[in-house]
Amino acid sequence: MAKILSIIIPSYNMEKLLGRCIESLLPDKLNNIEIIIVNDGSKDNTLLVANEYKGNYPDVIVVIDKPNGNYGSCINEGLKVAKGKYIKILDADDWFDSKAFKEYILVLEKTDVDLILTDFNDVIADGPIIKRHCENLDPYKVLSSTHVFESSSFLKLGMHAVTYRTKILRDNNYKQTEGISYTDQEWIFYPMEWVQKVFYCPLNVYQYNLGREGQTMDPKIIVRNISHFIQILERMLDTLSHKEFSNEQKKYLYNCMRGTLKTIYKNVLLNDNIGFDLKTLSNLDHRIKYMLPLYYKEMDDFVIHKYLPLKYIYYWRRKQKRYPNIVLQLNKNLKLLQKKFEYYRS
Repeated sequence: MAKILSIIIPSYNMEKLLGRCIESLLPDKLNNIEIIIVNDGSKDNTLLVANEYKGNYPDVIVVIDKPNGNYGSCINEGLKVAKGKYIKILDADDWFDSKAFKEYILVLEKTDVDLILTDFNDVIADGPIIKRHCENLDPYKVLSSTHVFESSSFLKLGMHAVTYRTKILRDNNYKQTEGISYTDQEWIFYPMEWVQKVFYCPLNVYQYNLGREGQTMDPKIIVRNISHFIQILERMLDTLSHKEFSNEQKKYLYNCMRGTLKTIYKNVLLNDNIGFDLKTLSNLDHRIKYMLPLYYKEMDDFVIHKYLPLKYIYYWRRKQKRYPNIVLQLNKNLKLLQKKFEYYRS
């Protein structure tokens, strides 16, 4: 049977969560999908779990076993074998809402575009569920990429909302950076150059699991891997400096980088024990000033916290040092208090 959708599941040490992820993709009589599980050199029983499911669903599940090469290598390997007209990524610790997913497949069968957007939930451990959706895009209509790129809510959606036509990735030899984490940002950056027709489907498909200890979005792990964010950002800046983009594309791509910029500056400048060479940040800062002058100026107004409104980037640019330790400790205490407040509020 022809496959309408290929779903790549990058998996590293996910034996305890992979089953939930796969089960969410197996509503009754859904044989026109392809589930590509990429085992990224796991040290636990992830591969065993994947192969058990493959044995039960041989016409639906493909298993790739490879040495560890990090997130981007999993996407690259999955893309090589994908047979679906469309392609989507699902992290092994996340899942789809099965009912919404089944409806979504019916929509895909009647759709012929380059990019499909769907809603998703942020599912916070021991906390609230936050719905993410496009507030100002017309649903169930084919839209031009120019119109979509100008949408403020589109900028906030991220990779969990995105499904691409597989052909546009293959035709343009799309590859993610290998050997580092956080390359999911590349998934919503580079392919947008090739997108022409877009379709918004307001189904809440993706369930994004947040707050799990040990995941790459754990603040302690982000701090350790801040060089990965810088490598990703430098590659994005290289692309912008060597290619021609429309004004709408530029606006979207620049805004795409804002989150990465915030992550870099905030983690380097508000952590006193990160052990990061500030000269590296200074070199990046000069490049931002040259290539993105408006954003460079805007960054001067970034504050530590709404209850600690100190302009930490402005301070560092003038003093070439971080705020004193007492300020950094206040920030840590505020974040802890905010987490407790959100927990009790939920």
